[in-house]
Amino acid sequence: MKMRQGTYQNIIPVFSCREEGAERPGFAARLRHRIRAAGTAAACTVIFAVSLLAGCGRPGNLTSSNILPGVLTYTIDSSDDTGYFTSLAMDANNNPWIAYYDNTAGALKLVHYNGASFVTEVVDDSGDAGWYPSLALDASGEPHITYYDAKDRDLKYAYKTQQGWVINTVDDLNIGGYGEYSSLKLDVAGNPHFCYITHVLNDELRYGFVTTQGFVLQTVDSGQSILPTTGTGNIDMTTSLQLLPNGSPVISYYDASNGILKMAQYDSATQTWNDQVVADGSELPSPGNLPPSRDVGMYNSLVLDGDNNPHISYYDADYGTLRYAYFNGVIWTYQYIDPKGFTGAYNSIALDQSGNPVVAYQDVTNGAVKIAFDQKGSWKTYYIDSSNYYRTGYWISLAIAGNNGIGISYRNATTHALVFSFVNYY
Repeated sequence: MKMRQGTYQNIIPVFSCREEGAERPGFAARLRHRIRAAGTAAACTVIFAVSLLAGCGRPGNLTSSNILPGVLTYTIDSSDDTGYFTSLAMDANNNPWIAYYDNTAGALKLVHYNGASFVTEVVDDSGDAGWYPSLALDASGEPHITYYDAKDRDLKYAYKTQQGWVINTVDDLNIGGYGEYSSLKLDVAGNPHFCYITHVLNDELRYGFVTTQGFVLQTVDSGQSILPTTGTGNIDMTTSLQLLPNGSPVISYYDASNGILKMAQYDSATQTWNDQVVADGSELPSPGNLPPSRDVGMYNSLVLDGDNNPHISYYDADYGTLRYAYFNGVIWTYQYIDPKGFTGAYNSIALDQSGNPVVAYQDVTNGAVKIAFDQKGSWKTYYIDSSNYYRTGYWISLAIAGNNGIGISYRNATTHALVFSFVNYY
């Protein structure tokens, strides 16, 4: 492994480490709603939730042996209160593009590196737009973004042409929660495919794509209303979409009422969605011989390898650990990426050019952003900085550059800023 310095010029480097749990309005209430107070495992969940929401973790001992060398970290936007819900893509020139929400402006922003400096533009400032963006670049390098408009309560899709931004409303009932936690991918023809969550009468995981007649929307999975504190089927928190070579979608997502990680795949032959439980907490032994986890999958990230097999990083909320699931075409296998307490939230996975998974995630205990490399079944983890800020590493997004460089975007709540880190890894 080698690190190349000086990739991005004319930017002031900073180093940052930890962020608070209540990073968006309603997050604390929704997380408390998810806590199931039953038994030892639930008690652990309550402890973690209090720690996360209060921001009461402390920096740990970061030593030179576990700090990844050669990381370049930059503050990109520190205009009051910004950097929420980051989504990162690397272009053909290995330059980063990041979509994010500016809470002060109530706007969706996009920033990219043009070879000399970071350039920021406002995509949509029509009220309170830009929550949960998902960014993809087409073959021409033009950006496409799905996002939630909290004022109009709908899902929007924006793409850029030579004439400027074109913004479409995708799903709109104007009664709340249509379009949260979207995930966007473009097919080989450059057409958008996306999934997202609705919170109205029922929680629903929906999938959509574009035809010459307009948007086509499908319900993938659904459950009961999120208002009761008991029941089954609350679909929430994160979705992650990938496309097979034939364009068929595969989605990982979190079933909050059952505390399980699920995956759904569209069967183009039967034109039906098939879903399965990937993990229910019992797939790995719990730390310290404690009861099995009862809440896994809240944060999950999906990628497909060259054989179209899924790799998923996901979070264990009961014990605060980061887990990994891989399907080899026959069976699922499971591993701990980082079993040390209170790590793994806001995880993001990608495959390097050799097909090996790389995961970035938050370490609450040490107040840090971490990165993990799969080394033939065992995971090597590093901190990407050592500044010991108390609040950083929320809304992490990871992408691999064409030169095998690794980009990571996230929010630093101490400085209320959008941060980007880069390491050249080859």
